[in-house]
Parts: sequence; structure tokens; C-alpha cells
Amino acid sequence: MGVRRGMATALAVGWLTWGGAAAAGDSPCPATALCATGRGEYGLLLPAGHRPGDRVGVVLFFHGWGSSAEKVLGNRKIREAVLGRGYALLAPQGLPGPESGNRGWSHQGSPHRNRDEVAFLRSVVADAVRRAPLDRDRILVSGFSAGGSMVWHLACYDRARYRAFAPIAGAFWEPLPEDCEAGPVRLLHLQGFADRVVPIEGRAIGDRWQ
Repeated sequence: MGVRRGMATALAVGWLTWGGAAAAGDSPCPATALCATGRGEYGLLLPAGHRPGDRVGVVLFFHGWGSSAEKVLGNRKIREAVLGRGYALLAPQGLPGPESGNRGWSHQGSPHRNRDEVAFLRSVVADAVRRAPLDRDRILVSGFSAGGSMVWHLACYDRARYRAFAPIAGAFWEPLPEDCEAGPVRLLHLQGFADRVVPIEGRAIGDRWQ
């Protein structure tokens, strides 16, 4: 994850109301581990300097295929873009795939079929707001590559629980869903014209996925 991803995250964060400047903060999770729910794990970082009693807006960021929640939390550009603007950074952990062992997401069209991700994310948010003063009405969902595909998945199947969506270089896989929740969705898709891994026009992955 590099400078461009950090800049894209900063642009997406603008959808949440400005919360004031803040430096990198602490985590309510165990010192040497991620937070855990009955459905999986996640990481959480809070901005420094937020006032007691104030509810903090959240950027929920999905890692890409083969990455991890720890790498999201450790990415300086993402931390600066999110924590530096006064928001909490919430990073769910994908599960290892059955064949490669690389972490990924069981979004629509994905070869992963490890977990009900909508139920997992509901458990993550519920657990996080118990641990920290988070504003569950100000959650921006973002993610990169396969994480961007997870953003589209939530925008389709659980849109009402989140303020807005900002996928980066990842979208629906085929076949496209036919049963998304009704209603308007606040969604900003960010994509590079020179992206050859996830090109705008899409591409085949092996002979099974598109």
C-alpha cells in the first residue's frame, strides 16, 4: 500500500464531517493481538486528542487479497489520512483461502466461501462500539483491490448500516448481483486508468472468475 492509496483514502475520508486534527492514537484491542468476535478478528486505532464523551467517526478499511488487518493498521499513509483527520481506523481481518492460504473475502463472486461477511461486519461494528466511543452513524467503508470488492458487497447487501462507501481499485465480480437492497447509495469509486491488475474494463482470473 503506497502513497496513491493514502491519497485516495484521504479523498474518501472527506465524506465524513471534519473532526479536527489528531495524531496517531491507541488501540482498545489487546496489546499483542487483534480484537476478536465470535465470527472473526479486526484491528482498531483511535485518534489522539479526541474529547471525552465525543463520538468518533470511523473509516472501516478492507485489506486486499493476501494482505492483512495488521498491514492496514501499520500503513503510514492510511494512518495519516484517517487518524490525522480525527477518525478511527477499523480494519477487519480476512480469512485464509482454502487453496492458497492467502487472506481474502467471501464477497459476491469470490472463490472464497469461508464466512458470511455481512454478519461478520455487523459483529465487528457491534464489538467495536462497545470498546470505544465510536459514532456508528458515521462509518465510511473503504478498501483496496479485493477489499474494494468487499465495499461493493456491503453497499449492495447491507447499505443502510453505513454512511457512505469508497472502494479503491476493486468492484463486483461476475455474475453481478440481482438482489441488492433498494434505495440510493452514497458511493465514490476510485480507479486508476493505468491499473493492469484490476483494469476498469475487468479481466479474467484463470478460467473461472471475472
